Amino acid sequence: MTKTVVSNPYSVKNIKTFTGREGHGFECSLYRDGKSIGKVVDVANGGSINFYLDKEEIERLDKYCSDKDIFLCRLIDELMNMKQYKRWCKKQTVFCIDGDQEGKFRTINKIFDDKVKAYLVKTYPDCGLRIINEEI
Repeated sequence: MTKTVVSNPYSVKNIKTFTGREGHGFECSLYRDGKSIGKVVDVANGGSINFYLDKEEIERLDKYCSDKDIFLCRLIDELMNMKQYKRWCKKQTVFCIDGDQEGKFRTINKIFDDKVKAYLVKTYPDCGLRIINEEI
């Protein structure tokens, strides 16, 4: 049985965050298949996210996901998390195992290499080890 993997054609870049009247807002560029298709803004006034895309792109995005606002926020979260992980992984090894609280990570104060990986695999066998350094 072959498993089909569908990659996400959408990505965000140029994220700017700010504080608005009703919380934190953002502005970013939205890309599809590496091509800029418009801007997206949440002015943080309690309303919905504003998509500045042409009609065709809005329709395409609506077909791709059931809720554009949630989908876009997930894209932004993924990008922001990846940037944070890269900063952490420059000087240490970052990992987690099954049962750890979501978003909480363990660290070893050594730059990730084969020896550190071997130590982690030996120390946490069958624990659902996730090494962040391998993901970036």
